Amino acid sequence: MVTVCSAVPGSTVNHAGADVSKTAATPVTPSLIIEPEAGADRYLKLIGGAKKQIDVNSYLLTDRAVVGALTQATARKVTVRILIAGNPYDAHQAVAQEQAEFAGTQVQMKLAAARFEGQTFDHAKYLVADPGTPAGAGILGSSNLTASGLGAGNREFDVATTDPATVAAMATVFTADWTGTAAGSGSRAQLILSSGAEGALLNLIDNAKARILIETEGVRPRAGD
Repeated sequence: MVTVCSAVPGSTVNHAGADVSKTAATPVTPSLIIEPEAGADRYLKLIGGAKKQIDVNSYLLTDRAVVGALTQATARKVTVRILIAGNPYDAHQAVAQEQAEFAGTQVQMKLAAARFEGQTFDHAKYLVADPGTPAGAGILGSSNLTASGLGAGNREFDVATTDPATVAAMATVFTADWTGTAAGSGSRAQLILSSGAEGALLNLIDNAKARILIETEGVRPRAGD
C-alpha cells in the first residue's frame, strides 16, 4: 500500500540525485479524484503529457484506454515501466492478459518482486510521470487501472499531486521495487507505506480534533490482536 501522508515540500533528493526542494517555494495542494464520476481522464491526461518517463505500479492494469495511452507514449520516446502484481487475488487470468496487451511494444513490464507472493500482495496503485523535472506529477490511491476502477462503477479515491517531494518519494519507491532494493526511510516522510503503516495511521486518528471519516472495503483485526 502507498498512501499520501504529507504534501509539504522539504529538502528532498530524488532517485536521480537531484535536489527537488527548490522547485516549489510554497506547499502544493493535492487534488482529489473521486470514482466512478471522474473516469480515466486524469490518468490519460498525465500519461499524454509526459515527456521523458512514466512509471506505473498497478495491482491490475487492463483498462484499454490506459493501455493504449501508455503504448502511445513510447512512440514519443517516453520510457514506460510497469510493475504488476503476479498473484492478484481471484484474478490470476489478468496477468496473462496484461502481458499480452503490451507484448511487442516498447513498454517495459515486470511482475512484482517474489516477496509479494502467497498471502502478501503488491497492492499499490500509483503512476509517476517525469519525476525530478519541473513537470513531475503523480497519481496514487485505491483505483486499479481497470474499467471498473476508472469510471465503470467502483467507488475509489485517488490523489493527484505535483508536489516535488511527494513525486520524488513515489519515484524512489518505484525504483526500489523495480530493482529489488530497499527504498530507505526517507520516502516515509511523504508517504504511508506498508508494511509499517499502522503507526502513521494511528497518529492521524489520535490527533483528530472534530471527526473521523473512513470509507473502506473492509476493517478487521489481525490474527492475535
